[in-house]
Amino acid sequence: MHLAFLVEFDPDRPTHDRWPAAKLGHWGRCLKMAEALERAGNRVTRIGGLDKTREQRSRRAKLRRRFHAWQHEHYLAWTEPRFNRDYASQIAQKLAATRHDFDDPREPATYDAIVTPDTNLVSYLETNLPIFFWADTTYATLLDVYPGFRDLCQRSRRQLRELDRLALTRCRRALLASDWAIEGAIAAYGFDRDRFRLIELGGNLEPADIATVHASIEKRDRQTLNLLFIGTDWQRKGGDRAIALVEQLRDRQIPARLTTIGCQPPSNQDFIHNLGRLDPTKLADRAQLEAAFEAAHFLVLPSEAECFGHVLCEANAFGVPVLTSDVGGIPSVVRSGVNGLLAPLEGWAASIVPPVVELWRDRSAYQALARSARREYDRRLNWTSLGERVSAEIAGRLAIDTSGR
Repeated sequence: MHLAFLVEFDPDRPTHDRWPAAKLGHWGRCLKMAEALERAGNRVTRIGGLDKTREQRSRRAKLRRRFHAWQHEHYLAWTEPRFNRDYASQIAQKLAATRHDFDDPREPATYDAIVTPDTNLVSYLETNLPIFFWADTTYATLLDVYPGFRDLCQRSRRQLRELDRLALTRCRRALLASDWAIEGAIAAYGFDRDRFRLIELGGNLEPADIATVHASIEKRDRQTLNLLFIGTDWQRKGGDRAIALVEQLRDRQIPARLTTIGCQPPSNQDFIHNLGRLDPTKLADRAQLEAAFEAAHFLVLPSEAECFGHVLCEANAFGVPVLTSDVGGIPSVVRSGVNGLLAPLEGWAASIVPPVVELWRDRSAYQALARSARREYDRRLNWTSLGERVSAEIAGRLAIDTSGR
């Protein structure tokens, strides 16, 4: 299939060092999605690099931003219909202009379908091409939870929901990463469940082969229980709960140690080893990150809110089970006793401690769980298999459209 993959940034110039910090995770995921679809045998034309001059120079948007700031509210200019209509016009022009060497130079470039991880890019797009939305969730589930979506003014809240509603109406399928995201979209917009499919996401680190991972599982320290916490948002990712877990384990005479990456812990206990922020696009930082995964017995992520959590997949890729909370999209990623352990947020540390103690004392049981975590990654949490699943979903839907059923 020939797929048009729509993003807002320039996909042919992925200069991570120039990307806004708030966009690093999302834009990096977009590139992984496009690469996964290519590995599945599709011709993928990446379309992006949108001109945002109108939005950035809009005097009306600046005045609204100041007014709502005075009201202690947050205003999102990019949700305005006039800007998204402008982006839709730009995308339509790029769709018409983009061609490959396999296209007949006498004819317009042809596509079988459009794939996008951003609903606002297709909300106002006029096209006869079938559209597939592939993402972790919709805007509705982000409201009041995620940074950038808290304390929003009513105008921005209303427009976010309208962007979702318009896009989902246009989509042949919405491929979301968790049951929580699907149920949230159905509750918010009233669509039938048949419009949605569960397709997880993957990790953004390339792991070693399975034999190497199994060897690293065997070599893990038998004297110190190494726990790993990765996240830039200490509060939302549950950093305080991670510390409480270590303290409770140490109270039980378990020699636990916590390595933190991506943030600065508020306390300086001697059992915390902080590696700071690591950039996986830099070789030295990437090596340090991979070494932390290889040495860890568990990844600890007791999040208060989480749409998906790519780091959960990355941990499993290294044969590292996850200790996490049963919130948001996490239960669609982590299956308790299969690739980690889940517990409710309230009393999380106290609930997780007993099974962790048992696994620490039963080496064979721990190693079985670690190997099972890697199997889950190989089976459903890697970009290669996900690209194949998405391709199969698109091809199946196109076949039904062609048959007229």
